[in-house]
Amino acid sequence: MFAFSIVGLVHAQQTNSYKSETNLSQPVDTQPIKTQDPENLVIFYQGINLDQNEFLESLLFQLKSERPQYHYQLVNIAQLSKNAINAYYNQATHCAVTIGLETTQKILSLRNPVKTFALSLSRLQLDKLNQTYQRLNIEVSGIYKEQSFARQIALAQALEPELKQVGSLFGQADKYYLPEFQQTANEKGFQLNFQILQMANSGESYLTRVVDNNGYFVLLNNSQIYQKSKLANLVLAASHHQIKLIGNLFESSQLGAIASVYTPTNELLKEASKDISAYCQNNPTAQSAKISPHYAKGFSVMVNHPMAENFGISELNIYDLTNKIATMEKDKRNQHE
Repeated sequence: MFAFSIVGLVHAQQTNSYKSETNLSQPVDTQPIKTQDPENLVIFYQGINLDQNEFLESLLFQLKSERPQYHYQLVNIAQLSKNAINAYYNQATHCAVTIGLETTQKILSLRNPVKTFALSLSRLQLDKLNQTYQRLNIEVSGIYKEQSFARQIALAQALEPELKQVGSLFGQADKYYLPEFQQTANEKGFQLNFQILQMANSGESYLTRVVDNNGYFVLLNNSQIYQKSKLANLVLAASHHQIKLIGNLFESSQLGAIASVYTPTNELLKEASKDISAYCQNNPTAQSAKISPHYAKGFSVMVNHPMAENFGISELNIYDLTNKIATMEKDKRNQHE
C-alpha cells in the first residue's frame, strides 16, 4: 500500500509560487455547512505538515480562482469518526476531493453518492477504486501520481536516439496493463522485454533477463517490486550491470534512476483545479462532467547527474530533454491529423 505523502510531489525545486490567504494552522470551515448554503466542495485529507500545508493552500487558491461561487471546506479526517465525516455531506455537497490513498479509501467506504476526485494515488490504486465503486454507481476520478509509460520510453529515446528496446518487470497487479504497454512500445518502434513476477520474486534477480548490459529499464509504480525498501537492491544490480533506470516520479531519480519524467507541482495544481471545476459542476448532462482517471498533461524531466556521470553521460539538460519529448508527441499528433 502506498502511504499518503505529498513530500516529493512538493519538493523545494518544484514548489509553485501560488499563495493563498488561507492558513491551515487555523482550519477553514471546520464545521459542516448548512444545506441552504451555496454548492459545497469538500477537500478531505489526513494529517498536516509544511509541505502538505503549502500544497493544500495552493490547491484551494486555484480552485477559488476557477469556481469562486463554491463554498470550500478543508477537512482533516485523521481523528474523525464515520458519523463526523458524514456530517460534511448534505444536499449542497455533490463533489469531494481527496488527497492520498488512505483518505480516498476511507471517504469512499462511506458510500455517499457523491463524485470523488482523488490526487496523489498511483494509476493502479485509482483505477481499482474507479472500477470498484463504478459498480455501486459512485463516480471516482482523478489524476495519476506518476507519468505515463509512453513518456518514459520517449525519455529513453531522447537520451539515446538509436535505442529500440527497453525492459521492465510487472507485478501481479499491473500485469493487466501489459497489452497496453506493449502496444505503446510497438507504436514507437520499440521492443518491450518483460517478466511478470510472483509476489515472492525479487526484482534484482530478474533484471538481466529483460535488459542487456548498458540497456534501459523502465521503472513502474507498483509496491510489489518498486517500493522504496525493495528499490535499493534493484538500483545496485542495475548499476553493477550498467543498466540505466528510467523513472516516472520525481523521487525516482533521487532513488537511483538516471532520469525521470514527472508531474511538477505547479502543473498538477493548474490541471487539477480545472479538472475538478469541470468534474464537480452540478450538470450530469455536461460532457466535461464525465472525466475519467488520467495522467497529467504537463510534465518535466529530472536528471540524476552523478548517476549519469557513472554511465559516462554528461551535460544532460532537463529543458532539452523535456522539449525533445514534447516534439515527439507533437510529431505523433501531426501524423494522425
